[in-house]
Amino acid sequence: VMDKLEPGRAAHILEGLSADERTDIVQQMGQVERRRVIARLNEDVKAELEYLLQYGEHTAGGIMTTEYVRLDPQMTVGDALKHIRSVAREKESIYACYVLEPGTDKLLGSASLRDLVMAEINDSVSNVMHRKPVSVEANDDQEAVAQRIAKYNLLAVPVTDREGVLLGFVTVDDVIDVMIEEQTEDILR
Repeated sequence: VMDKLEPGRAAHILEGLSADERTDIVQQMGQVERRRVIARLNEDVKAELEYLLQYGEHTAGGIMTTEYVRLDPQMTVGDALKHIRSVAREKESIYACYVLEPGTDKLLGSASLRDLVMAEINDSVSNVMHRKPVSVEANDDQEAVAQRIAKYNLLAVPVTDREGVLLGFVTVDDVIDVMIEEQTEDILR
């Protein structure tokens, strides 16, 4: 459908979508139409899209979104909640927040919105976070990501590179799409 629209209109629609939805749609386009539409995107969206398109369509990187809430381990819970409020409109999901090592962006832990709301306002995020959360690597197969989310009953799973630097996350709704796709392939075989 998007490749039938005028490229400027298609670009405008894509800019209103989350990073993972945008990437899914562009992956379905032909090469010529893809180039025309990408050329019309604003520079930030274009850079993010090109970054996400480098990952295989059936990998964690190919289905992740980069619109996560990042927290500093030294923040207080109160500061973290203020930060979440200030960035919530720009993020696909605010329910899972990721605590990153300052300077390296290595994943230190995760904190759900529930964890933060239930914690004492002056407590530090590092005391509230879950250390070494279940995660996947960007090049892991999407089916393995789905199995991990199902096994641990997660709403989202962080995606890292080999060094543990956070790249994004995959949500359970993305995984449901993967599971339906995989089951359909199995049935058709």
